[in-house]
Amino acid sequence: MWNPTTLVFIFGFALILVEALVALRIQEIGAYSSQAAAQVVFSRHGIRAVSMIERLERTSDPAKRRMLMLNLGGNLNYLATRELRSILASPFHVDKLEAVRAIGDRPRKSLLDDLIKVAQDDDSYVQLDAIAALGSYRKEEKAKNVLINLLLHGRWASVRSMASKSLARISDSDEYLDVVNELSRSAKHIDEVIDYLVAKRFMDKDGRFFQEFFIFVEQGRSGTFRQTSYSVVASLLRFGPPSLASLYEDRNLSPTKAYLTGFLSEARDLTMIDQNYNDIIQIFAKEQWSMLVDLCLESLRSSDVEADSSLNNLKEGLLKAETMSLESFDVIDMIALLYFTYFISKS
Repeated sequence: MWNPTTLVFIFGFALILVEALVALRIQEIGAYSSQAAAQVVFSRHGIRAVSMIERLERTSDPAKRRMLMLNLGGNLNYLATRELRSILASPFHVDKLEAVRAIGDRPRKSLLDDLIKVAQDDDSYVQLDAIAALGSYRKEEKAKNVLINLLLHGRWASVRSMASKSLARISDSDEYLDVVNELSRSAKHIDEVIDYLVAKRFMDKDGRFFQEFFIFVEQGRSGTFRQTSYSVVASLLRFGPPSLASLYEDRNLSPTKAYLTGFLSEARDLTMIDQNYNDIIQIFAKEQWSMLVDLCLESLRSSDVEADSSLNNLKEGLLKAETMSLESFDVIDMIALLYFTYFISKS
Protein backbone atom coordinates (compact mmCIF):
# COMPACT_ATOMS: atom_id res chain seq x y z
CA MET A 1 0.00 0.00 0.00
CA TRP A 2 1.52 3.33 -1.14
CA ASN A 3 1.83 6.10 1.39
CA PRO A 4 -0.13 9.22 0.18
CA THR A 5 2.94 11.37 0.76
CA THR A 6 5.05 9.04 -1.39
CA LEU A 7 2.46 9.24 -4.19
CA VAL A 8 2.59 13.05 -4.11
CA PHE A 9 6.39 13.04 -4.42
CA ILE A 10 6.32 10.50 -7.27
CA PHE A 11 3.68 12.55 -9.11
CA GLY A 12 5.69 15.74 -8.61
CA PHE A 13 8.91 14.09 -9.83
CA ALA A 14 7.06 12.82 -12.92
CA LEU A 15 5.84 16.36 -13.70
CA ILE A 16 9.38 17.75 -13.34
CA LEU A 17 10.72 15.06 -15.67
CA VAL A 18 8.07 15.86 -18.29
CA GLU A 19 8.81 19.59 -18.06
CA ALA A 20 12.53 18.94 -18.46
CA LEU A 21 11.95 16.82 -21.57
CA VAL A 22 9.68 19.48 -23.07
CA ALA A 23 12.23 22.21 -22.29
CA LEU A 24 14.92 20.25 -24.13
CA ARG A 25 12.69 19.88 -27.20
CA ILE A 26 11.37 23.45 -27.38
CA GLN A 27 13.83 26.28 -27.93
CA GLU A 28 12.91 29.94 -27.77
CA ILE A 29 13.70 31.89 -30.94
CA GLY A 30 17.08 33.56 -30.52
CA ALA A 31 18.01 31.42 -27.54
CA TYR A 32 21.17 29.32 -27.37
CA SER A 33 21.04 25.59 -27.98
CA SER A 34 21.87 23.28 -25.10
CA GLN A 35 25.34 22.72 -26.59
CA ALA A 36 25.94 26.44 -26.97
CA ALA A 37 24.66 27.16 -23.50
CA ALA A 38 27.01 24.53 -22.07
CA GLN A 39 29.93 26.13 -23.93
CA VAL A 40 29.04 29.45 -22.34
CA VAL A 41 28.66 28.11 -18.82
CA PHE A 42 31.77 25.95 -18.80
CA SER A 43 34.12 28.11 -20.93
CA ARG A 44 35.82 31.38 -20.05
CA HIS A 45 36.05 32.16 -23.80
CA GLY A 46 32.36 31.40 -24.17
CA ILE A 47 31.44 33.87 -21.46
CA ARG A 48 33.62 36.51 -23.11
CA ALA A 49 32.06 35.79 -26.52
CA VAL A 50 28.55 36.30 -25.13
CA SER A 51 29.67 39.47 -23.40
CA MET A 52 31.18 40.91 -26.59
CA ILE A 53 28.16 39.99 -28.71
CA GLU A 54 25.79 41.63 -26.21
CA ARG A 55 28.00 44.75 -26.02
CA LEU A 56 27.95 44.98 -29.82
CA GLU A 57 24.18 45.07 -29.70
CA ARG A 58 24.26 48.01 -27.29
CA THR A 59 27.25 49.98 -28.64
CA SER A 60 26.99 52.57 -31.40
CA ASP A 61 30.45 54.13 -31.05
CA PRO A 62 32.44 53.09 -34.19
CA ALA A 63 35.80 52.91 -32.40
CA LYS A 64 34.39 50.66 -29.65
CA ARG A 65 32.69 48.44 -32.23
CA ARG A 66 35.99 48.00 -34.11
CA MET A 67 37.73 46.99 -30.89
CA LEU A 68 34.97 44.54 -30.00
CA MET A 69 35.10 42.99 -33.48
CA LEU A 70 38.87 42.60 -33.22
CA ASN A 71 38.49 40.85 -29.87
CA LEU A 72 35.70 38.67 -31.25
CA GLY A 73 38.00 37.68 -34.11
CA GLY A 74 40.53 36.40 -31.59
CA ASN A 75 37.95 34.41 -29.64
CA LEU A 76 37.87 30.80 -30.89
CA ASN A 77 34.68 29.85 -29.07
CA TYR A 78 31.85 28.37 -31.13
CA LEU A 79 29.61 31.35 -30.37
CA ALA A 80 32.15 33.85 -31.70
CA THR A 81 32.55 31.76 -34.87
CA ARG A 82 28.79 31.60 -35.30
CA GLU A 83 28.43 35.36 -34.90
CA LEU A 84 31.21 36.08 -37.43
CA ARG A 85 29.69 33.62 -39.90
CA SER A 86 26.34 35.37 -39.61
CA ILE A 87 27.94 38.75 -40.27
CA LEU A 88 29.80 37.44 -43.34
CA ALA A 89 26.57 35.97 -44.71
CA SER A 90 24.78 39.32 -44.50
CA PRO A 91 24.69 41.34 -47.76
CA PHE A 92 25.15 44.50 -45.69
CA HIS A 93 26.13 44.62 -42.06
CA VAL A 94 27.58 47.54 -40.15
CA ASP A 95 30.40 45.30 -38.87
CA LYS A 96 31.05 43.24 -42.02
CA LEU A 97 34.26 45.05 -42.98
CA GLU A 98 35.66 44.72 -39.46
CA ALA A 99 34.64 41.05 -39.36
CA VAL A 100 36.61 40.36 -42.56
CA ARG A 101 39.63 42.21 -41.22
CA ALA A 102 39.39 40.41 -37.88
CA ILE A 103 39.59 36.93 -39.42
CA GLY A 104 42.39 38.19 -41.65
CA ASP A 105 44.40 39.41 -38.67
CA ARG A 106 43.66 36.19 -36.77
CA PRO A 107 43.04 33.41 -39.31
CA ARG A 108 40.25 30.97 -38.48
CA LYS A 109 40.12 27.86 -40.64
CA SER A 110 36.51 27.20 -39.73
CA LEU A 111 35.55 30.42 -41.53
CA LEU A 112 37.78 30.00 -44.59
CA ASP A 113 34.95 28.85 -46.85
CA ASP A 114 32.82 31.80 -45.73
CA LEU A 115 35.69 34.18 -46.44
CA ILE A 116 36.31 32.63 -49.87
CA LYS A 117 32.66 33.09 -50.76
CA VAL A 118 32.94 36.83 -50.09
CA ALA A 119 36.29 37.07 -51.93
CA GLN A 120 34.78 35.47 -55.04
CA ASP A 121 31.70 37.69 -55.04
CA ASP A 122 32.34 40.46 -57.59
CA ASP A 123 29.43 42.46 -56.21
CA SER A 124 30.37 42.32 -52.54
CA TYR A 125 31.35 45.71 -51.18
CA VAL A 126 34.05 44.06 -49.03
CA GLN A 127 35.45 41.82 -51.77
CA LEU A 128 38.89 43.48 -51.82
CA ASP A 129 39.20 43.24 -48.04
CA ALA A 130 38.26 39.56 -48.18
CA ILE A 131 40.91 38.92 -50.85
CA ALA A 132 43.45 40.72 -48.68
CA ALA A 133 42.42 38.59 -45.70
CA LEU A 134 43.04 35.38 -47.68
CA GLY A 135 46.71 36.34 -47.73
CA SER A 136 46.90 35.34 -44.06
CA TYR A 137 45.95 31.72 -44.77
CA ARG A 138 49.45 30.60 -45.76
CA LYS A 139 49.00 26.87 -45.17
CA GLU A 140 45.65 26.56 -46.95
CA GLU A 141 45.92 25.27 -50.52
CA LYS A 142 42.28 26.17 -51.06
CA ALA A 143 43.00 29.86 -50.40
CA LYS A 144 45.99 29.78 -52.77
CA ASN A 145 43.93 28.27 -55.60
CA VAL A 146 41.23 30.91 -55.18
CA LEU A 147 43.82 33.69 -55.32
CA ILE A 148 45.40 32.24 -58.47
CA ASN A 149 42.01 32.15 -60.15
CA LEU A 150 41.27 35.74 -59.13
CA LEU A 151 44.68 36.89 -60.41
CA LEU A 152 44.18 35.25 -63.80
CA HIS A 153 40.45 35.72 -64.27
CA GLY A 154 39.32 38.44 -61.85
CA ARG A 155 36.55 40.64 -63.20
CA TRP A 156 37.99 43.92 -61.93
CA ALA A 157 41.53 45.28 -62.22
CA SER A 158 41.56 46.00 -58.49
CA VAL A 159 40.62 42.38 -57.78
CA ARG A 160 43.57 41.12 -59.83
CA SER A 161 46.04 43.46 -58.15
CA MET A 162 44.84 42.62 -54.64
CA ALA A 163 44.96 38.91 -55.48
CA SER A 164 48.58 39.31 -56.62
CA LYS A 165 49.57 40.81 -53.27
CA SER A 166 47.80 38.13 -51.22
CA LEU A 167 49.13 35.33 -53.44
CA ALA A 168 52.67 36.65 -52.97
CA ARG A 169 52.21 36.56 -49.20
CA ILE A 170 51.00 32.95 -49.33
CA SER A 171 53.35 31.33 -51.81
CA ASP A 172 56.81 32.99 -51.81
CA SER A 173 57.04 31.70 -55.39
CA ASP A 174 57.87 33.49 -58.65
CA GLU A 175 55.58 31.19 -60.65
CA TYR A 176 53.20 34.04 -61.48
CA LEU A 177 55.77 36.85 -61.57
CA ASP A 178 55.51 37.28 -65.35
CA VAL A 179 51.74 37.69 -65.05
CA VAL A 180 52.16 40.24 -62.26
CA ASN A 181 54.76 42.19 -64.24
CA GLU A 182 52.51 42.34 -67.29
CA LEU A 183 49.44 43.41 -65.33
CA SER A 184 51.39 46.04 -63.38
CA ARG A 185 52.49 47.84 -66.54
CA SER A 186 48.87 48.49 -67.47
CA ALA A 187 47.70 49.37 -63.95
CA LYS A 188 45.80 52.65 -63.94
CA HIS A 189 45.05 53.43 -60.30
CA ILE A 190 47.66 54.00 -57.60
CA ASP A 191 46.07 51.37 -55.34
CA GLU A 192 46.73 48.74 -58.01
CA VAL A 193 50.31 49.93 -58.45
CA ILE A 194 50.98 49.65 -54.71
CA ASP A 195 49.54 46.11 -54.66
CA TYR A 196 51.76 45.05 -57.55
CA LEU A 197 54.87 46.64 -56.01
CA VAL A 198 54.30 44.69 -52.80
CA ALA A 199 53.62 41.49 -54.76
CA LYS A 200 56.80 41.88 -56.80
CA ARG A 201 58.84 42.50 -53.66
CA PHE A 202 57.78 39.04 -52.43
CA MET A 203 57.96 37.25 -55.78
CA ASP A 204 61.05 38.89 -57.31
CA LYS A 205 63.78 38.04 -54.81
CA ASP A 206 66.47 39.78 -56.90
CA GLY A 207 64.44 42.97 -57.23
CA ARG A 208 64.72 43.09 -61.02
CA PHE A 209 61.61 45.26 -61.13
CA PHE A 210 63.63 48.08 -59.54
CA GLN A 211 65.31 48.54 -62.91
CA GLU A 212 62.03 50.11 -64.06
CA PHE A 213 62.34 52.80 -61.39
CA PHE A 214 61.45 55.67 -63.75
CA ILE A 215 58.63 53.87 -65.56
CA PHE A 216 56.06 56.23 -64.10
CA VAL A 217 57.97 59.20 -65.50
CA GLU A 218 57.91 57.56 -68.91
CA GLN A 219 54.17 56.97 -68.53
CA GLY A 220 53.60 60.65 -67.67
CA ARG A 221 52.02 59.91 -64.28
CA SER A 222 50.98 62.75 -61.97
CA GLY A 223 53.09 64.19 -59.16
CA THR A 224 50.93 62.55 -56.49
CA PHE A 225 51.20 59.21 -58.27
CA ARG A 226 55.00 59.40 -58.45
CA GLN A 227 55.38 60.62 -54.87
CA THR A 228 53.36 57.65 -53.67
CA SER A 229 55.14 55.03 -55.78
CA TYR A 230 58.61 56.32 -54.85
CA SER A 231 57.63 56.34 -51.18
CA VAL A 232 56.36 52.76 -51.39
CA VAL A 233 59.65 51.62 -52.93
CA ALA A 234 61.60 53.34 -50.14
CA SER A 235 59.36 51.66 -47.56
CA LEU A 236 59.79 48.22 -49.15
CA LEU A 237 63.56 48.67 -48.93
CA ARG A 238 63.27 49.97 -45.35
CA PHE A 239 65.21 53.13 -46.18
CA GLY A 240 65.31 55.83 -43.54
CA PRO A 241 65.10 57.68 -41.35
CA PRO A 242 63.93 60.00 -42.60
CA SER A 243 61.29 58.30 -44.69
CA LEU A 244 60.93 59.54 -48.25
CA ALA A 245 57.25 60.14 -47.56
CA SER A 246 58.19 62.62 -44.82
CA LEU A 247 60.39 64.56 -47.26
CA TYR A 248 57.48 64.83 -49.68
CA GLU A 249 55.25 65.83 -46.80
CA ASP A 250 57.62 68.68 -45.90
CA ARG A 251 57.84 69.71 -49.54
CA ASN A 252 54.04 69.71 -49.96
CA LEU A 253 53.58 71.85 -46.84
CA SER A 254 56.54 74.23 -47.21
CA PRO A 255 56.06 77.51 -49.09
CA THR A 256 59.85 77.86 -49.35
CA LYS A 257 62.71 75.74 -50.70
CA ALA A 258 63.90 74.88 -47.17
CA TYR A 259 62.24 71.46 -47.00
CA LEU A 260 65.50 69.64 -47.86
CA THR A 261 67.81 71.30 -45.34
CA GLY A 262 67.03 68.83 -42.54
CA PHE A 263 67.70 65.81 -44.72
CA LEU A 264 70.85 67.33 -46.24
CA SER A 265 72.27 68.19 -42.83
CA GLU A 266 71.82 64.58 -41.68
CA ALA A 267 73.16 63.24 -44.98
CA ARG A 268 76.50 65.03 -44.81
CA ASP A 269 78.08 61.75 -43.76
CA LEU A 270 78.11 61.01 -47.49
CA THR A 271 81.07 62.78 -49.07
CA MET A 272 79.17 63.77 -52.20
CA ILE A 273 76.54 65.63 -50.20
CA ASP A 274 79.00 67.10 -47.70
CA GLN A 275 81.20 68.57 -50.42
CA ASN A 276 78.28 69.88 -52.47
CA TYR A 277 75.89 70.87 -49.67
CA ASN A 278 75.39 74.50 -50.73
CA ASP A 279 75.40 73.60 -54.42
CA ILE A 280 72.59 71.09 -53.93
CA ILE A 281 70.48 73.70 -52.12
CA GLN A 282 71.02 76.07 -55.06
CA ILE A 283 70.25 73.32 -57.57
CA PHE A 284 66.81 72.78 -56.03
CA ALA A 285 66.21 76.52 -55.69
CA LYS A 286 66.99 77.09 -59.39
CA GLU A 287 65.85 73.66 -60.63
CA GLN A 288 69.17 72.96 -62.34
CA TRP A 289 68.50 69.27 -62.71
CA SER A 290 71.40 68.42 -65.04
CA MET A 291 73.89 69.29 -62.27
CA LEU A 292 72.06 67.10 -59.74
CA VAL A 293 71.85 64.18 -62.16
CA ASP A 294 75.60 64.40 -62.77
CA LEU A 295 76.37 64.44 -59.03
CA CYS A 296 74.07 61.54 -58.23
CA LEU A 297 75.15 59.33 -61.12
CA GLU A 298 78.81 59.85 -60.29
CA SER A 299 78.15 58.79 -56.70
CA LEU A 300 76.10 55.77 -57.83
CA ARG A 301 78.78 54.56 -60.23
CA SER A 302 81.33 54.54 -57.45
CA SER A 303 79.03 52.55 -55.15
CA ASP A 304 79.66 48.81 -54.96
CA VAL A 305 76.37 47.09 -54.12
CA GLU A 306 76.74 43.95 -56.23
CA ALA A 307 76.43 41.80 -53.12
CA ASP A 308 72.84 43.03 -52.72
CA SER A 309 70.89 42.21 -55.88
CA SER A 310 67.96 44.46 -54.99
CA LEU A 311 70.15 47.51 -54.41
CA ASN A 312 72.18 46.71 -57.50
CA ASN A 313 69.04 46.56 -59.64
CA LEU A 314 67.80 49.80 -58.10
CA LYS A 315 71.15 51.39 -58.91
CA GLU A 316 70.77 50.31 -62.54
CA GLY A 317 67.27 51.79 -62.59
CA LEU A 318 68.51 55.15 -61.29
CA LEU A 319 71.41 55.23 -63.77
CA LYS A 320 68.87 55.19 -66.60
CA ALA A 321 68.24 58.85 -65.79
CA GLU A 322 71.29 59.57 -67.93
CA THR A 323 69.50 58.40 -71.09
CA MET A 324 66.23 60.21 -70.40
CA SER A 325 65.23 63.74 -71.31
CA LEU A 326 65.64 66.17 -68.42
CA GLU A 327 62.35 67.74 -69.46
CA SER A 328 60.66 64.55 -68.27
CA PHE A 329 61.74 65.18 -64.69
CA ASP A 330 60.59 67.63 -62.07
CA VAL A 331 61.38 68.28 -58.40
CA ILE A 332 59.51 65.15 -57.27
CA ASP A 333 61.77 62.87 -59.31
CA MET A 334 64.89 64.76 -58.25
CA ILE A 335 64.08 64.40 -54.57
CA ALA A 336 63.73 60.66 -55.16
CA LEU A 337 66.98 60.49 -57.12
CA LEU A 338 68.92 62.29 -54.37
CA TYR A 339 67.27 60.25 -51.60
CA PHE A 340 67.92 56.83 -53.17
CA THR A 341 71.43 57.84 -54.21
CA TYR A 342 72.23 58.65 -50.59
CA PHE A 343 71.02 55.34 -49.16
CA ILE A 344 72.58 53.24 -51.93
CA SER A 345 75.91 55.04 -51.57
CA LYS A 346 75.81 54.63 -47.79
CA SER A 347 75.09 50.91 -48.17
